Amino acid sequence: MIVADASPVVAASLNDGPARRSLSSLPINVPYLVEVAVVSVLRRLSLGGQLDPPQAEQMIIVLATLGIRLRGRADLLGRVWRLRGNLTA
Repeated sequence: MIVADASPVVAASLNDGPARRSLSSLPINVPYLVEVAVVSVLRRLSLGGQLDPPQAEQMIIVLATLGIRLRGRADLLGRVWRLRGNLTA
């Protein structure tokens, strides 16, 4: 199981590059709160003038089209625990 956090999902939403291609072509699992984290980043970028609201709205549309699988916390707890030697939750 491949699991991603918000960082590559934000990158895939903002840029049409390797992150977007990977998230669109591989079955990637993400914690269910990733969408909220991505929208939070888009809000911050929009309020900071780095992204105008129509661009942010387009990124939300892109987010919806990525091939990510939202998983509840219970779905990922075992995997998170197995990765404890290398990664934090």
